[in-house]
Amino acid sequence: MARAVFFRMNPHPSCGAIEAVGPCGYTKHIEVCHRRDVADFPDTALILEINDIKNLTGLCPTHHWEFDHQMLNNPLP
Repeated sequence: MARAVFFRMNPHPSCGAIEAVGPCGYTKHIEVCHRRDVADFPDTALILEINDIKNLTGLCPTHHWEFDHQMLNNPLP
């Protein structure tokens, strides 16, 4: 469902990670990433809240992995 929400709102996405030289901008394969981890929501949270477009961003595979492992140097926009 998160992918459907994200791609409906972003039909031509690019990686949203910010590098030292500017935005990544990769467009070949974009993964949908939850800004706030699903596990950080209470058990009572609705899927609509978890997959709200404000909680989603698109990242290239490298930046998604770095984000998930707390290695992304710059915060997401």
